[in-house]
Amino acid sequence: MTSRVPSVLASGYTALDVVRTPESTWLRAGGTAVNVAANLAFLGWKAAVVATIGDDDAGRRVASDLEKDGVDTSGLELRRGARTPVVVHEIQDGDHRFRFGCRDCGRPYARHRPLVEDAAIRLAHQVGPADVFFFDRASTGTLRLACAQAQAGAVVVYEPASEGRARLHRRALQIAEIVKYSREQLPERRGLDASAGKVVIETDGAAGARFRVGEGAWHRSPAYAVDARDAGGAGDWMTAIVLDALRGGSRLVRDVRSAVKLGQGYAALSCLFPGARTMSTQLDAKQVGSRVSAIMAGREPDVSASRSPGAMFDRDNCPACLLPVSA
Repeated sequence: MTSRVPSVLASGYTALDVVRTPESTWLRAGGTAVNVAANLAFLGWKAAVVATIGDDDAGRRVASDLEKDGVDTSGLELRRGARTPVVVHEIQDGDHRFRFGCRDCGRPYARHRPLVEDAAIRLAHQVGPADVFFFDRASTGTLRLACAQAQAGAVVVYEPASEGRARLHRRALQIAEIVKYSREQLPERRGLDASAGKVVIETDGAAGARFRVGEGAWHRSPAYAVDARDAGGAGDWMTAIVLDALRGGSRLVRDVRSAVKLGQGYAALSCLFPGARTMSTQLDAKQVGSRVSAIMAGREPDVSASRSPGAMFDRDNCPACLLPVSA
């Protein structure tokens, strides 16, 4: 990569998050790929998302939220007749629960649909090549994008939430230059054989993380201890920071170690805010950086001025999930 503004293209799970705390309820675009793209946009990258969602109220809110955060949505297809996935995040006393339907209005939410190959080809033309291609779901569409982006010179990054379809998962592991996964979500780690130049990062919650470069040894990196309010989305911040720190393409152990440690600092700070990306709505990049520095130096960061993102009510919407009852 050069000194110009780096770019990322992300594809994978794309949903509308309904974030509920005892104080408030709000809506944000969500999903790992979306969060990583938005976090990198916050850090000054050119970010774009490729996905197919529904041409419904939830889908339009996803697109609007991403545009507000500076993410290019020209590769986001709102398909007529399809429904956008919705996830309710209930956050209270450090506990984060996921619900896939509203208990108040009785609405069952749609689940994720993998990006198919023809849609990937069509949408990819809208956004062009990037420096980094990130994906969190191995489908025929995301693999087609990964191969095309790799041939154009992109660094391919794969962060699986599960093995999914084994054949596609194995192919994704072969293509990716950087693989990051949670030990809890991918306990078996099948197919993660060491290969020259590949960076593998394994996270394990409060136990920290470990990484290896190529066929080298595993290196441990303890987590930073904070009084977490919500750990949801912390891993997405860590991913974004690691990619930002390694933008020069370094695969030296010392550089990867520094990137992982910095990513853990950002992840720790994000745990002090409810919701995956609330931190970036409360603080600017400079303020976030200074508070991360405090955490990494063993000091308590000041987040006393943080405020609730607030509710978004319409008269005909469900007061619990904020989506139109008529839908």
